[in-house]
Amino acid sequence: MDPNESLCLVCGKENYETNFQILVCKCCATFMRRCLASNRVFRCKQNTNKCDLTKSKKLCRACRYNRCKELNMTPKSYKNSNVEVGNVILNDPTLNVQSVENSSNIQSVLSNSSTGKITVEERRVIFDFQPTIDSIRSILSSKNYLLPKVDDNSTVLQNMIKAYDKFILKLPIPKREDVKLAQQFDFVGFLEYYQTFAIHTAEMLMELEQFARINEAEKWQLFTNFTRFYFEFTKAYNSVKTFGHEFSETTFMVDNKTAHKMGPLELVGNDFSKEMSSELSRLFSPILLFEEEFVYSPMKELKLDKMEVAFMMLEVLYARKNMNGIRIETTTYHEKLLKVACCELNNYYFVHKQNENFLWRICQMTKMIERIKQAVDRKGEVFMIARIFDILVCNILETELTPVYK
Repeated sequence: MDPNESLCLVCGKENYETNFQILVCKCCATFMRRCLASNRVFRCKQNTNKCDLTKSKKLCRACRYNRCKELNMTPKSYKNSNVEVGNVILNDPTLNVQSVENSSNIQSVLSNSSTGKITVEERRVIFDFQPTIDSIRSILSSKNYLLPKVDDNSTVLQNMIKAYDKFILKLPIPKREDVKLAQQFDFVGFLEYYQTFAIHTAEMLMELEQFARINEAEKWQLFTNFTRFYFEFTKAYNSVKTFGHEFSETTFMVDNKTAHKMGPLELVGNDFSKEMSSELSRLFSPILLFEEEFVYSPMKELKLDKMEVAFMMLEVLYARKNMNGIRIETTTYHEKLLKVACCELNNYYFVHKQNENFLWRICQMTKMIERIKQAVDRKGEVFMIARIFDILVCNILETELTPVYK
């Protein structure tokens, strides 16, 4: 994230709090609250109303007040500020809130767990997901995570960015020179990477206090729905970040070490025949073309920043879902959080992307979310077709990691 995004939008000083739903320091927020309470009228020191607030030690009150008004720091935004959300919504008595103990060190369950074994026999790939599932359930029920405190005044989007940054530390976006380009697909290696990815995704979500506070059954439902989207999104986003927005050829990341271009793929391993590789490549080819047109190309054009990535992740995680086991109280609670995130994104656009059509960007982001979901569903259908015609039998869609909808 750009370092400037953590500065007060009024005076340019380092910001440690969120007030009036935007990033302003405590001094400027206090100044504006007093102005709103007293209705005082100020006159510019230099009579220009254009004082540079970032360089003056003694700030011009008139210019400071005008800047606050430009940022929409109104009584309404003060009443609906994120501080209120933190103190009221998080303590919603209708929620079955679990006590979560803070720890000075975040412990990764991955280091103490084993991933499932993969067996390949002719056209069958048998994957023992149970160790991975047990690890994820252990993470989701863990009380050993350092969660953001309610009184630290971090915004909903800021907390998501912090969690995402920790995820990137565990699974970094690879550098271009470190990625191996080949028209080969290591299916076993891919499944092993997916296990690691799923475990780190669970750890990332547990960094969000709003997620960690709900009961375990709801966590699991939200996790399974989120992970299938997040995995495809991350592959696309990492591809764009690794090879650049101007890279002419569409290059698909397989994991964090290998990638391939558009075209037929060969399955790696003695247990996979050339005939099987050809048949699977033919089945997946339309999906890759779909992703190229509706996911990769728009993502290159948008050049998403971390604030937008965080918003898309929260939208998928907290939006209303047609899933069993999620209470209406939880859905209502999460919709309130999304409203706050939308307001924060709106203010972010107002300040940092004034020359762009940000309504168009939001529309593109929304369409991208739906396109990624469609791509995920299509890949599931391909695995079913491959099983029906005895091309490849894989139990990846028959585990608890597959989300259950009504």
